[in-house]
Amino acid sequence: MAYRSSGANNDELVENLKSFGIIHTPRVYQALRHVDRGEFMPEEHRSQAYQDQPFCINHFHLSAPHIYGSVLEALDLQPGVAFLNIGS
Repeated sequence: MAYRSSGANNDELVENLKSFGIIHTPRVYQALRHVDRGEFMPEEHRSQAYQDQPFCINHFHLSAPHIYGSVLEALDLQPGVAFLNIGS
């Protein structure tokens, strides 16, 4: 369930996204395990990286992890295809 998937680290976050049915395909599961959300957070806010909620500070914005999981599942990307999210 959205907003309930927070974890203490990236692995726990992804496991919770899977447990709540946000992600269900092995490809999306492995992609989210491989790309650590904390690597994209400003250092001073890294403790918030694994909360299942959006993060916004000044002009920097990350959507909630369950949004990325839902989008990746819906896109049904195939090997060799990439997803780049650019805000407007």
